[in-house]
Amino acid sequence: MIYYYSATKKTQVYAEVLAQILDSPIYVLETNWDNGQSSKFKQFGFFVGCAFYALVGKTIPVKNMPKIYEPHESKEITKETQKNQESEIYVCAPIWANAPAPPIEYFLKNAIFKNVKVHLLLTASAPNEKMRTKGQKLLSTIDCIPGNVFVFAGSGAHDIELLKEQLKEMVQ
Repeated sequence: MIYYYSATKKTQVYAEVLAQILDSPIYVLETNWDNGQSSKFKQFGFFVGCAFYALVGKTIPVKNMPKIYEPHESKEITKETQKNQESEIYVCAPIWANAPAPPIEYFLKNAIFKNVKVHLLLTASAPNEKMRTKGQKLLSTIDCIPGNVFVFAGSGAHDIELLKEQLKEMVQ
């Protein structure tokens, strides 16, 4: 299963191509702040406000948390939940202010991933090793089986054939 958040649709392209390669369902994570719907950052602009949240480590709530991973009081995995959970997922996210987008941080920190291998695919305008390290650190803070962290240039979404080749190589 592939989960993604994308405000500019660049990360969405990566998620869709990855879903094709893996023949996997895809799930978009949404917030009430997407596309300027919220007046929260009206005076600064949506992207400036979200980058500020990323910079200071704040999260932005996901309004459509997948029920299977939705947190509950006990934070325990029931047999029913475990039966329905995937054993391995990919989470695709943009990098804002050198950190995964705040809605992805919210999703990863609030969902229950016990016994699930979680891979991160991060997109950035100028990818670097620090971004991969931040992704690895984020995975280490949640109760999951940490998978791989991949960082791609968001501009790569324009060359779909090259992107397919890169993603095929990545998942092998």
